[in-house]
Amino acid sequence: MSSQREATLEDGYRLLIGFRDLRELPLRTLKKHAQRIRALDITGNLIKDLSGLENVPHLEELVADDNEIKSHVRLPHLPVLRVLSANKNHIQNLEVFVDQLVLRTPSLRYLSLLQNECCKNFFNGGTPAEYKDYRLRVLSKLPKLEFLDSTPVTQEEVTEAHRLYGAVTTSVVSSRRQQQQQRDERLVSALVCGTSSLRVAAEQQHS
Repeated sequence: MSSQREATLEDGYRLLIGFRDLRELPLRTLKKHAQRIRALDITGNLIKDLSGLENVPHLEELVADDNEIKSHVRLPHLPVLRVLSANKNHIQNLEVFVDQLVLRTPSLRYLSLLQNECCKNFFNGGTPAEYKDYRLRVLSKLPKLEFLDSTPVTQEEVTEAHRLYGAVTTSVVSSRRQQQQQRDERLVSALVCGTSSLRVAAEQQHS
C-alpha cells in the first residue's frame, strides 16, 4: 500500500508524506528524522490528530491541507513553527482553533485556512465583508502574521483589528490564567493556615 512506502527527507530537511491515506502521523518516521526535519508535508491524508509533532523540535513549516483536522485538534507546542497551511479541512470554530495557535505557535508568521467553514470567502459562498471580518478576527489574536491565506497582512488591517476587537485575550489563555490564580490562592491559603497552626502549637508549648 502507498501508506507503507518508506519516507525519506528531501533536500535533507523536508519530509513529504502526502497522499498516503494516513490516519495518523507516522511517529516512528518522525522520531527517526526528528533532529533534521524543518518542513513537513502531510497533504491529502485522513489525519485528525497532530499530536506527535512534539517529537520534531525544529519544525518550521507544516503543510496539512486536505485532511480531517477540526477546530479542537490536538496541537502540541511548536515553538519555531513559522508556516501553517491547513486549507480544506473541517475547521468550523475559528476562535477555538486560533486560540490554540496563540498558545502553541508563538513564531507563526504565515497561516492559510482557505476552504474551511471558519473562513468565509468565495470558496464556500462567503461575501467579501465576511472574509474581511474573518481576517480581522484572526489578526486581532495573531497580529504578528505576515501572510494570511497567501495575502500579505497590512498594518492597516492590524490597526483596524485592534480597533474593532481590541487586544483580545484568548478564552484558553484566560481559563489557564484563572486556574493558575486559583492555585496560587490555594497555596497562599495553605501557607497561612500552616503558619497559624505553627503559631498555635508554639503558644501551647510555652503556656
